[in-house]
Amino acid sequence: MKKGAKIALFIGFLLIISVVGIYLVPSFLNIDLFFNPGARYDSSVLKLNVIFEDPNDIYAVNGGYSTTRSCPWGRVHEGFDFAFKNNSNVIAGAPGKVTEITYDDWGEDSGENRFMIHVYIRFNKSIELCYCFEPWTNISANWDHQKQLIQVKEGDWVQEGDIVGVFLNAGSGAHIHFDLKDRGERIRLDKYYTPVAYDEMMDLVHIYHPEWPFFCFDENTPLVYLDVIWDNPSDVQWISPYARGVYNPMHREHLGIDIQFNNNSIIRAAAPGQVTMVEYKDWGSGVENRYMVGLMISYNDTTMVGYNFEPWTGDMADFELQKSMITVEEGDWVIPGQEIGRFLFVGPSAHIHHDVVENWERLPMDRYYGDYGYSKMLNLYHTFLPNWQLIYDSTILNKLGVIYNTQADIYSFEAGFSTTDSCPWGYEHLGINYHMNDGVKVLAAAPGNVSYVGYNDLGLPSANRYQIIINITYNETVEFEYRLNIYAATTFQREVQLAQINVTVGTWVEKGYVIAILSNNNIGLGHIDFRICESGDYRCPIPYFSVDDYTEIMDMVHSYHPTWNLFYS
Repeated sequence: MKKGAKIALFIGFLLIISVVGIYLVPSFLNIDLFFNPGARYDSSVLKLNVIFEDPNDIYAVNGGYSTTRSCPWGRVHEGFDFAFKNNSNVIAGAPGKVTEITYDDWGEDSGENRFMIHVYIRFNKSIELCYCFEPWTNISANWDHQKQLIQVKEGDWVQEGDIVGVFLNAGSGAHIHFDLKDRGERIRLDKYYTPVAYDEMMDLVHIYHPEWPFFCFDENTPLVYLDVIWDNPSDVQWISPYARGVYNPMHREHLGIDIQFNNNSIIRAAAPGQVTMVEYKDWGSGVENRYMVGLMISYNDTTMVGYNFEPWTGDMADFELQKSMITVEEGDWVIPGQEIGRFLFVGPSAHIHHDVVENWERLPMDRYYGDYGYSKMLNLYHTFLPNWQLIYDSTILNKLGVIYNTQADIYSFEAGFSTTDSCPWGYEHLGINYHMNDGVKVLAAAPGNVSYVGYNDLGLPSANRYQIIINITYNETVEFEYRLNIYAATTFQREVQLAQINVTVGTWVEKGYVIAILSNNNIGLGHIDFRICESGDYRCPIPYFSVDDYTEIMDMVHSYHPTWNLFYS
């Protein structure tokens, strides 16, 4: 064969491969290169809506989308199940073309959910929506009935809100399984819902599961919905808080939450995951709390939830009994609320030590609770310790509170924080001055230990001779100063104010605690100079405030001085 003919043959072969590839590769990837909705709708971005006309058409929510078993429903489920009532309309969540309808018979061995109908609606070249009608039946007549209730046929174009079919609820597990596919792979639904539709979905979910923070989970979903571990609040006798650092009411570090249960109380999983450790601990003879059983349940590769059963005993028989009361073993998967064991109460300090370990560090547990679980935990905790926090972390300082009870307590601002004379008040000032009315309550801006209560004699000939000082230590480096400038000229006026100080050295105060009642001798000049001292230097308080509290303070400042900031350097 001549050289030119060989080249032509080779080129022809490449053309054939290219043409075949143009058709086969997109088909393999579930891409329709020739799909074109024309002017019917914009197919560039999927803006998904809900598939129900009325949330009252749904009678249960049993599972969302998940690619991991570490989700509230404890199983991989790449779609969302809508449990529709009988005769409800199932509507299109997005426009598209009905490309396929399949009638599926899974055989006699498939049980009650033998017959299904899948309706596939393509939105654009790569994305399609699937509506799987599962009437939950093994009766062919019901299957035929559901077929008749499908309102679309292959080749139809639908708009958002059009009726895809009327649902036949024939059995106890009847539902629509709804999912999205991009290039043939099932994908998260929440990324495509419009903000309004997403809120509708979460409202629906929270009717049945107020503890769920999301309805889509994957391997990277963080643990933010930790729940309580008790079966009944009456099973709990006391709770001891989490504390990182020694600056807390207990004056010791305690990297977990201790909960004392009644004997034989059911202990439940606070989060989903796999049991990766069941450990039997013997701390040796002579130890009152010698025997324990520890469980670690891994939520993901970095996060584990711990349950340490401490019956407070040195008796081997008690230890064996506690071991027999554990109802899970290594390798088991658990879902939130599942029983993991029962508690044996022996000694007076018997309890469960409960913690969360992140990359082998026991971090503050409030970051893992959802609003639902945290409120349950906090409400019960405050029945035992109403004035304490559940979580103490003195290693960081944030969300500083205000020092007044209501905005009506403040009648002006004299100065903010400045390290320069080039500021509206014209002088260096290392705190914030709140002008407060006579008789108002002065609140602690953050928790801490009272380290000083006293006064300065400024030696001024004016009425502002005495300044009352309250120092509250937050941690090893941070201290708060409350300087009460009461315009007291006499020792009697000074003692009147000192008598209205509600704390003494060594007192532990929580954020919002009333540390003093201000006495400015009814002359309308009293103010509090509030300061933060960190590592020996005064710091601008502004970065430490919560966003809401800082906004409130600035609103008040601007009501008196519209052009002021509170920080100048």
